Amino acid sequence: MLTACGGGGGGGGSGSQLAGNGPVTVAPDTARIGRGPNILFVSDRNNQVIAAFDTLAPAAANTAVSANVLSAERYYGYSTQLDAARDLLYIMAGDQAGAQIGVLADASKLSGKMTPQRYITPEIGASYVVQSLILDKTNDRMYVGYKETNRGATGFMVLERVSTLSGRVAPARTFTGPMDTMQSAIDTKRGLLYTKHSHASGQPVYVFENIDKASGELPIARRFNLPGDIVGLAIDEDRDRLYAGSNMRGLAVFADVSKPDPASRVKLITLPRWTIDGVLAFDRAHDRLYAGMGSTAYVVERASKLGEDGQAAPLSINAGSLAVISGFAF
Repeated sequence: MLTACGGGGGGGGSGSQLAGNGPVTVAPDTARIGRGPNILFVSDRNNQVIAAFDTLAPAAANTAVSANVLSAERYYGYSTQLDAARDLLYIMAGDQAGAQIGVLADASKLSGKMTPQRYITPEIGASYVVQSLILDKTNDRMYVGYKETNRGATGFMVLERVSTLSGRVAPARTFTGPMDTMQSAIDTKRGLLYTKHSHASGQPVYVFENIDKASGELPIARRFNLPGDIVGLAIDEDRDRLYAGSNMRGLAVFADVSKPDPASRVKLITLPRWTIDGVLAFDRAHDRLYAGMGSTAYVVERASKLGEDGQAAPLSINAGSLAVISGFAF
């Protein structure tokens, strides 16, 4: 399903074949992505490139999928977010301190070497590094996960009307707490943040409330356990389901996760080759779960039916031994 993000951090491949469920072709950099809502961007933090696919719905597991392999100066390859309605791609790129967000217009036309049209530099009166980007597309709001370089404090800066911002800006608000901003999922409908402790092992899951309006130091509202350590989180807001990667058991699926005692409503799903580098993303429009585990990307169709009889095995593709898949944007 997915082609390699790798390729040495530059121009990408030209018609190379990669191991996986079927033939996968990497298009030349001169190819252009056509406009449309079905574009998937996959980040590779080790090679510091992004693979852009012009479809999210291949007909079968062995369908050849073409992609542009994109590179950008000073791109450091973790979170990437797409606002398809405005055709904007947000990437973690900019100064060497890692405190900027690059904004690329005409995301559906990107190819080859990318140059952000503008940078956003949030200012909070302390030095920090950006660790994650989470876009609330409905409200044009960006949650920017960060870690202070001096104190080690972690939290989120909230940027309102993010599509209009440029240069140095003051966040509308910030909130902090013992939260791992690189392993988080936000339920924008209910104002809930799911994460793990910023300075502890990978469990339990911590829940913070009212993040759609809260600021300052937030208390932990509740917590619940899963088998193993958390290595990825994703939320299905419509169905109130949380997907949590476990380095021991594969994938934990919590039903009605916002209600009391979600650990009593968990299903455990085995996924092959789960690693400590796991990253998850849920595509609500297509009921699809993306999982990046080291150099392998998995696509789970009908994610809401995980664990039921007849559920098809996930599609997969290995992006090469040097790749580390670190994010999905759609």
